[in-house]
Amino acid sequence: MIAKNDEEKRSKAWRIVTTVATVVIIIVAAYFLFTLFAGNPLEGTWASQESNLKLTIHKGGSATAFWSEVGETSNVKLNLNYTIEKEGKTIAFKIDKEEIKATVEASDGKLTEDAILAEAGVLENTFDYNMNQGELTLSEREYGDQMVFEKE
Repeated sequence: MIAKNDEEKRSKAWRIVTTVATVVIIIVAAYFLFTLFAGNPLEGTWASQESNLKLTIHKGGSATAFWSEVGETSNVKLNLNYTIEKEGKTIAFKIDKEEIKATVEASDGKLTEDAILAEAGVLENTFDYNMNQGELTLSEREYGDQMVFEKE
């Protein structure tokens, strides 16, 4: 096609190439704009610097808190719900009481509701959040207590 100097075929091929390239550029730009402005900036797994807590924030308002040791039991996992307000940079965690009961039952009597609430109670609150270079700081709104997490 190119060697034969067929201008009509070359022009048609060039239009196809530019159209495909334009569509790809628009799709990539839309993806990045969506993830920047509509995505959850806190999504991912965060490990606490001060305690044995790992917090995994999922899409859709659910999160998982994982403690490597609580009382006599190791590896306690608790599902949480959260709401996030990106403009005010706040996140509020809520623990479902049924989830606590299920975790107690799964521990075969090694855990009590009080033990779980002692660990998880610090998360059931509204926090101001700040992210800086792979570090998440949750600041309690009333008393100013802070929890610092690193991105895994």
